[in-house]
Amino acid sequence: MMLFCVSYQNFFPVMSTVPAIPAVTDATAASVAELHEAVVHFLAPEEHPPASLGYTRASGGVNNKCTYVATKDGQEYVLRIYNNGGNSKRVDYEHAVLRMLADKHFSFEVPLPLPVRSDPKATSVVLSTGASACMFKRIRGAAADSSNDVARAIGAATAELVQGMQGMSVDLPLPNPLYRNMYDAHHFITRDTFMELVKGPRCDHVRDAANKLLAELELIERLIERILAMNPPLPQQQIHADLHVANVLVHDGKVSAVLDFEFAAPDWRIMELVVGLTKYIATPGAEEAFAAYVDGYKQVGGKLTPEEAQFVPELIILRVLNNVIYFAGRALAGEDDLAALTTRMDMYAARCAWIRERAAWMTQVLNEKLVTKQ
Repeated sequence: MMLFCVSYQNFFPVMSTVPAIPAVTDATAASVAELHEAVVHFLAPEEHPPASLGYTRASGGVNNKCTYVATKDGQEYVLRIYNNGGNSKRVDYEHAVLRMLADKHFSFEVPLPLPVRSDPKATSVVLSTGASACMFKRIRGAAADSSNDVARAIGAATAELVQGMQGMSVDLPLPNPLYRNMYDAHHFITRDTFMELVKGPRCDHVRDAANKLLAELELIERLIERILAMNPPLPQQQIHADLHVANVLVHDGKVSAVLDFEFAAPDWRIMELVVGLTKYIATPGAEEAFAAYVDGYKQVGGKLTPEEAQFVPELIILRVLNNVIYFAGRALAGEDDLAALTTRMDMYAARCAWIRERAAWMTQVLNEKLVTKQ
């Protein structure tokens, strides 16, 4: 099957009441007209008439419209129509990163966008709707499961990518926000508009969770100020910035592909590990999965400074809060219904509480396994 979009003992009781969230919303469904308009830019219509192709909506993902495309002669592709507010500069940046990574030798693949038929130097087009579109060949692998072995494999792939991206410099203006700039998480949000939304009546039905998240925001704002005042600063480099279990493919127990570089940016290096660990919190068996991920990161030479390890728990909360702000922005921009945020608020608040309760344990695991001894 091929898809694309996408030890310590348990010292603590595990939260198991985090609500289930649908992965795909109506905003991520491409129309037939969009599919036909987009596909002809990459596949010759005289050979592959749009109406003759097989289209299957991809499962997973809440931002862009990903569709599997099958030709009659057995070729398989992924057509990606971006749902990012018409931010074509972000697409250009992502594709520049992917072209640079194509020359690297990883144990996994990264997607390489196909050239546009009318302009072989281009890898994306802007459709009549204003959305960008691109196409990739499908990569072997299946969606990652929640096993500890897969967590370990993803941790290893993360460390490998961090090392491979070290020293990379993209010669384009950065279109993506850094995690430290929380209120830049979405182009349609500011601190004031976020506060107005979350403190206002539209979030009253999730008021308890909303207030907990607002309290966390105050704490993380202070954390960012402390980190920015450090001398020397935390290590920074180009990172994927969204590398987690939903953005990899797995084959025979190993990561076969790392996907979705849309948010790549030169950020704090530790955020790459933080993003991956965010998926291994507040779920059954989370402590074992967390430790397995860290083990995998260590296996291929991943290391941390003491300062990086110290900040990991709160930086995981920073990542959670970036998601809160991001989905608020998508709701205000009309890219998603507000439910994409409010149905997640209880989950996000529970994750923050879980992290606070286990921060000392997390730091102990990281210090023992990854911190470089001076």
